[in-house]
Amino acid sequence: MAGVVKAGPLAVAQAAQILEAGGIVVFPTETTYGLLADPRQRAAVEKVFRLKQREPQKPIPLGIPALPYIHRTDLFNTPAEEQLRLMRAFWPGPLTLVVRAGPRLSAMVTAHTGTVGVRVSSSPILQQLFACYGNALTVTSANLSGEKEARSITDLHSAFCHQADLIVDGGDLMAAKLSTVLDTTVEPFRILRPGAISEAEINRARHA
Repeated sequence: MAGVVKAGPLAVAQAAQILEAGGIVVFPTETTYGLLADPRQRAAVEKVFRLKQREPQKPIPLGIPALPYIHRTDLFNTPAEEQLRLMRAFWPGPLTLVVRAGPRLSAMVTAHTGTVGVRVSSSPILQQLFACYGNALTVTSANLSGEKEARSITDLHSAFCHQADLIVDGGDLMAAKLSTVLDTTVEPFRILRPGAISEAEINRARHA
C-alpha cells in the first residue's frame, strides 16, 4: 500500500527523493491527480505504462519546471519562434504543446513518434515540486487509460493505491477544463484536444 501524505513542503521533499530513486508518485495538479515519474529512468516509465494499462503507441506527456528549462535540456529540440510565443503567452497554464523530442528522450516516452507533449503547470504545489526536483517529469493523469480522471485520492483505482510509491493528498480538485493539446510539429498547427485555451486565443498569441 502506497504511503499517503498531505500536500506541503515535507510531501514535496519526499516526492522528489522517491522520483530521484526511480519511483512513481501520485500528485495533485491544477485539474486532476497526475502520475509522476522521471522520464530519464526507463523502469519508472515502464511502471507508468503498466499502472495505467496504457497502450505503448500512446506517448506520455511531460511537465517541466519553467520555460528556461527548454533551452538547457536535450529532451526537446530547440523551439522555433512561433512555439516560443505560445509558451510565453500561456505558460504556466493549460496549454500542452506537442514538440519534437530531443536525442536523449526515450522512444518509450514518445511511443516512437519522435514527438512529445509538454507544458508548465500553474499548480502551486506542483511548481514547488518542479523547483525542488529541477527536471522534467511525466504528468499523465492517474487513472486507467480510457477511464475518468481522479479529482481526489478517493477516486484513485486500487492499483494506484497499492503500486505507486507515494500518494500526495491535495484534497478535492476543482472540476476545471483539461489543457488544450496543440500539435506544433505540423503546419498549420492542429488542436488534438480542445480544452481551457481556445483556438482564437492561440491564433492571437501566434501572430502577436
